[in-house]
Amino acid sequence: MKYISLILISVMFLFACKTKTIIEEVIIPLPPGDLDFRITKLNSELSINFQWNQFPAHQFSRYEIIREHLEFRNGNFVPIRHNLKTFNRYDSISYSDDNVPFSSKVSYYLTAYAGAGNILRDTVHYVPTQTFYTDYIRDVIMDNERHVLYLVGYSKWTQLTVYDHVGKKVIKTVEMPANGFIDYNPDAGTSGELYVGTFDGWLLILDPITLEQKNKIYVMGNQVLGVQEMNGMLIVCTTDYTTTPEVEGYRKATKVYRRSTGELLNYIGHTGNARMLKLGNNRLLEVMPSVGPTSAYSILLDENGQVVNEKWAYGPFQTEILRVFPSGGRFISGTEGKIYNSQLEQLDVLGVTDQFADFAINEDGTIIYAADNITSSVKAIRLSDKQVLKSYPYKALLYGVYLDGDRLMMISSYYQDPVHRGTPPFIFESVKL
Repeated sequence: MKYISLILISVMFLFACKTKTIIEEVIIPLPPGDLDFRITKLNSELSINFQWNQFPAHQFSRYEIIREHLEFRNGNFVPIRHNLKTFNRYDSISYSDDNVPFSSKVSYYLTAYAGAGNILRDTVHYVPTQTFYTDYIRDVIMDNERHVLYLVGYSKWTQLTVYDHVGKKVIKTVEMPANGFIDYNPDAGTSGELYVGTFDGWLLILDPITLEQKNKIYVMGNQVLGVQEMNGMLIVCTTDYTTTPEVEGYRKATKVYRRSTGELLNYIGHTGNARMLKLGNNRLLEVMPSVGPTSAYSILLDENGQVVNEKWAYGPFQTEILRVFPSGGRFISGTEGKIYNSQLEQLDVLGVTDQFADFAINEDGTIIYAADNITSSVKAIRLSDKQVLKSYPYKALLYGVYLDGDRLMMISSYYQDPVHRGTPPFIFESVKL
């Protein structure tokens, strides 16, 4: 009897083992292909809808969505990962991210976990239009009416870009041989005009909204290094020394044109690569480029572009750090923030150390917003007593500071960024005053 019982137990054990093997064999393998993870709707720059294919229910464990993006922290771009959502139902096949971060690229990773440790993954990369502007910049002009910036860049091929600093996005970019300092007249025509010089001797007159060419003037030379619009005249600094008259040992390579007709009115100036700014009342400021202290001319023109008088001075003027007061007649230049009148006489100075990188001036000229690269902040300085009223920090190496109504715009660049190789990202920061 004991022997028979042992036989029965053995048979039952064998049947049990065989039954387990059959159960393992009927497991369906992981389906081929991917989850077809995709963006189905872009609600806004900050909101995206996603969908994917349903995973087989009998194998399903969970879905996970992870988001990764680059974020600027402590002077570096670092990858940031967030576990956005875990779904425990196999029929969950959609998701909305309503807090898309500001970055040059945002990656979403969907993972489906199955039994026996199997997984299936799919990825979606989203490149937002609201992102970092990456380029080297030659010049920036602000349009306070449309709240946009016009930027001349030159990373691979020179280009002109319209950047919405409120929406933090590039509106339009046009490749062209743009060069030097540009100018903008909001009152010309019905929508204003943008004046851009080129590498091949042309002055382009563009529509500021569409960037389409309205007209152009051939001004000669292999470069146009700057242009200023002043009371219906276009003053163009060129490198043309072939046709310009020689006066007192130097050639006047700056030309004055009538905007309406393109007629050449006069030759003025004292070099072919000066920085020019309007000082108001038909007066032009011309600053000579130099690695050290340099000279400047204040030139008064009549309505036909003829020189009424001019004043020369030698001092620590700097072409890269140069701002005219909104009312005209005064300008500030140099790392010490020295202030001059239209006769090039020094009136005041902001500081005693070489620390300022750029300036913005309020409408009545009482407060100067001075960018200090030592402390990486813009200081609001009351001109009357030099008191610092408030400081506004910025993130990287400052390129320029601008005022748009009650907002302060700070543009800085991270030149050593290893992520955006070749074209450093510019960081546009805007604060309410």
